[in-house]
Amino acid sequence: GYWCTPENTDTFASTGGDGVHLGFLSQSALTEELPIDQRPVVMTLPSADTSNIVIAENLLEFLALGCRSGYFTLENIEYYGAQYVQTLEGHEYAEELSDSDLILLKSISEAFDLSPLSKISARLEELRDRYFRLLRLSDEYHELNS
Repeated sequence: GYWCTPENTDTFASTGGDGVHLGFLSQSALTEELPIDQRPVVMTLPSADTSNIVIAENLLEFLALGCRSGYFTLENIEYYGAQYVQTLEGHEYAEELSDSDLILLKSISEAFDLSPLSKISARLEELRDRYFRLLRLSDEYHELNS
């Protein structure tokens, strides 16, 4: 974990860049019992101004979010905002994907019957309003953000 990793998330993946990682909100934060793949997904960005973003309500929504651009670039939600969200909403695969990345994304999309999401900005706001308050952030996080 990093100084900004919520204490009540269970990390399941890392992008390999700048410490960006993804975690499921822990069961202890939720009012109802949910299997881990049905819990909200939080992206933690240690080098960004906004260090935690609730990006999906569950694993399938997360997979759909990056089903055309890949998952490494999802941190661009923070860095490029609405401009990048338009890319995520597109139905074309990202031009910069390697052949193997493209094959993998197509396989994931087919296996889970995924298609690009729409109205992502509004959805991110909804997720923030619904779940961000449930994140248990460290004292160090609060000290650095006050």
